[in-house]
Amino acid sequence: MRGHAKFCSEKCGDDHRNSLVKVQRREAKAGRFCRVCNKELGVRDYTYCSKACSIKGRRSLKYNMTEDELRILLEQHAVCAICETDNWGRKGPQVDHDHKTGAVRGVLCTRCNTALGHMQDDPARLRAAADYLETR
Repeated sequence: MRGHAKFCSEKCGDDHRNSLVKVQRREAKAGRFCRVCNKELGVRDYTYCSKACSIKGRRSLKYNMTEDELRILLEQHAVCAICETDNWGRKGPQVDHDHKTGAVRGVLCTRCNTALGHMQDDPARLRAAADYLETR
C-alpha cells in the first residue's frame, strides 16, 4: 500500500487521494474573478464567468481595444449602422472592422455584419447586389 493511510483496497486509496486533489484544485481556484464583469469565478470557470463575458473579453483583444473602450463604442450605438435595427442577434452587437487594416468601422447587427463578410467587404459587389435586387 502507498502512503500512511490504510484503505480496504488500492482503488479506495486512489479514489480518496483523487478526491483530495479535486478539493485542492477547487480551493486554488477560489478568489478569482471574471476579466469582464469582475464576478467571482466558479470552480469550472477559467477566465470568464459566462459565454457573454467571454465574447466581450475576446472582442477587446481581437480589436486591440481596452474593455472600457469597447464598452464605450458599443454604448454609443443603439442601432445597427446599416439597417438601423436594435435587434442585434444572438451574439449581440458586432464590431465591424476592415479585414486588411484591422481598423474598427462601426457597430452592426449580426445579419449586416455577416452580409458584408460574404461580400468580402467589396463595395462593387454590394452595389451589384443592390442593382440586382432593384431590377428583379
